[in-house]
Amino acid sequence: MFRILIGIVLPDIIHEFELNEVEAGVVSASALIAATVAMIVGGCLSSVVGKKPMLILGSSLFAFGILLTGLSRNYFMIIGLLSFAGFGGGFLVLALYAFVGELFKTSRGLSVGIVNTVYGVGGFLGAWIAGNMAGIYGWTSPFMLFGTVAFVSCIGQWLTFRSPHLTEHAMVKSQVGEVPSFKRLFSNRRLIPILASMFIVNFGFIANFTWTPTFLIRIDGLSSPQAGLVVGLMSIVGALGATVFGGLSDRFGRRIVAAASGVVCGSIGLIFYGGVYAFEVLTMLSIFYGFAMYAYWNLLISFAQDLVNTEEIGAVTGLIQTLAMIGGMLAPIAAGILIASFKMAEAMILSVCLPYFLYGSLILLKTR
Repeated sequence: MFRILIGIVLPDIIHEFELNEVEAGVVSASALIAATVAMIVGGCLSSVVGKKPMLILGSSLFAFGILLTGLSRNYFMIIGLLSFAGFGGGFLVLALYAFVGELFKTSRGLSVGIVNTVYGVGGFLGAWIAGNMAGIYGWTSPFMLFGTVAFVSCIGQWLTFRSPHLTEHAMVKSQVGEVPSFKRLFSNRRLIPILASMFIVNFGFIANFTWTPTFLIRIDGLSSPQAGLVVGLMSIVGALGATVFGGLSDRFGRRIVAAASGVVCGSIGLIFYGGVYAFEVLTMLSIFYGFAMYAYWNLLISFAQDLVNTEEIGAVTGLIQTLAMIGGMLAPIAAGILIASFKMAEAMILSVCLPYFLYGSLILLKTR
């Protein structure tokens, strides 16, 4: 809900604070930059304190950051508080996907796809609720609502969670064993196309959800609630697509299914951004567009986890998600620069469609 929320309210933030495209890109990138730092720190920290404490810590920071962003009164407060929320989000995401990868070894594509499905459902609800609330009560209101819900969820986690007791052996193993694990990951050539693909495609994904709502309002003439519904449909259908593609990858192989999802998404994106359409047409296009849009996340994470030993799953999950976040944090600003330099449709094709095509091509490379 949070990731989609920023893109939905971005046009209102631009208007209220009179931002240019690059300044607006910084707003979205701030949370992603902080999340990237958190993933780098969290990869080592989770080995010591465990994944469950990391999950709760991340959720708590995330909730407070979202809630306080609703109280922002100037541009720099927004950046600072979104960074706070993003830092917590980095801990949360890292711990969550490492958990799933370890628990479901024989069906990682499907199980990680289900997690991605929940993300997609949240994206639909976030986009729809934010679009309507922002149009009626202002852009700060969705942050207040989502932050309150997240805070209540955190209280429930704190009340039901029991901290595990780490033995001295476990502490030593995690602190000493993790460094060689990272060295082996960087020397594993089979991971190179997967890591490169994740960096590139997450750039396109974040560029899409940062700037597509603005594109729909500026170019297609939609209202905020209409733009929220179109983007929300991408998310809810993407939730279904992530599960479908994940299941297919367990049966037919990660590589070919991932390549197909990238090419399909890029091709439909060319149509989506290549013309000016009525709301009803955009609604239909968003369904096809979104179906292939989300699958890359669970496909690439599952693929990377397949190529390492069990004790390296946490490390490779952190590594691939860190590269994804680096690509993502560059996207809002880079896409903003392209929007300021080219026609918006051209900029969106370069920022969104091209990365998906590159992902679909790179993942087919085989290295030994």
